[in-house]
Amino acid sequence: MDNETAKNDHFIRQRRNLILISVFIIFMQVVGLEVDKISFLGNSAEITNSDKFPFMVFTIFIYFLWRYYTACREVTGWRQFKFDISSRATNLCVKNVDKAINRKKRSYIMELSAQAHDRDRLFPVILVKVVKRGARKLYKETGKINALKWQNTRIKIKWHHCFNVLYSGVDVILTTSKFSEYVLPYLLSVLAVLEFFDVGLVSGVFNCF
Repeated sequence: MDNETAKNDHFIRQRRNLILISVFIIFMQVVGLEVDKISFLGNSAEITNSDKFPFMVFTIFIYFLWRYYTACREVTGWRQFKFDISSRATNLCVKNVDKAINRKKRSYIMELSAQAHDRDRLFPVILVKVVKRGARKLYKETGKINALKWQNTRIKIKWHHCFNVLYSGVDVILTTSKFSEYVLPYLLSVLAVLEFFDVGLVSGVFNCF
């Protein structure tokens, strides 16, 4: 078993543990579950301080949450989720820029030489090369490099990129497994913490019925 397979197997186990303990805490708080007896391998024992049981479960939950956090970092799960959204949003911006320039400058064709999404910047910068239509054919016929006459342009996408990020986020959530693998366990853990401290969203929904 190679190192990557071992990391993935470890991540799957920790994700399962966190989901199970989070669902159990939510269920325990919503239905008001009280435990006064526990059985293990055919042996049963009574719990005299049943009011301390939720705190023991919450301690186990904290441990599983920490284990999942470290396992998720090892497989770069959160980074994969963000990168998928960012790359899709940038690609949409590239298509929008392509349409905008070709619509305004019908006598030009556009080539996207590069697309840069700096980590220190909120919005992507798209590098564009525009050349007159027919310049490539002229270059092949004459061999003159100056026949191309590239015009370099830098276009910074701002608020339209925010819309593309939201659109790409919904697309990634609905069409890929990255959300359920890397983000959903964190959301369940947040709901479990809220339920434990009696600020429950799930119990509030059930109380409406």
